[in-house]
Amino acid sequence: MFIIFSLLLVAIGLSMDTFSLSLGYGMFNLSKKEILKISICVGLFHFFMPIFGNLLGNILLSFLPIKTEIIIGIIFLTITVDIIFSLLKKQDLKPFKNNLEIIVFSFTVSIDSFSTGIGLNLFKVPYYISSFIFMLVSFIFTYLGLSLGKKLHDIIGKKAEIIGIIILLSLSFYYLFK
Repeated sequence: MFIIFSLLLVAIGLSMDTFSLSLGYGMFNLSKKEILKISICVGLFHFFMPIFGNLLGNILLSFLPIKTEIIIGIIFLTITVDIIFSLLKKQDLKPFKNNLEIIVFSFTVSIDSFSTGIGLNLFKVPYYISSFIFMLVSFIFTYLGLSLGKKLHDIIGKKAEIIGIIILLSLSFYYLFK
């Protein structure tokens, strides 16, 4: 049960940057169809990126004599630093003009799921269950962010990313000093 809870925390931490950006994009008064399309695309990327990361991770870990926990800790720490830098720089959002921009958005907010996938074996859960949890949480957070964006962006805004930073930083220290 602790493993599923840990995976859920990781999924929430990975989805907070998506949620924060979705709040911003939600200000463009998207239709329900557009919100659903974007949320599904982000969810699918959060499903497949960890799987690809896991496949690459299995190859890399067979060559490197490093404990998986240390790699996971470093990955979470790297993601945390990346989120901090993105939080500090000002982003000017523009509405999506076409499906390619939605795919690029979905890919960029899912890159952290790829690197997390490298250490999925640590959780001792089949990778497709982890990926499913990532997909479901990212879909929900994207959908909520886009739906609530117009109302909540000014109130919540960057605070969502700060929550993600705290979760990922805590997990990185946990795995580094386990």
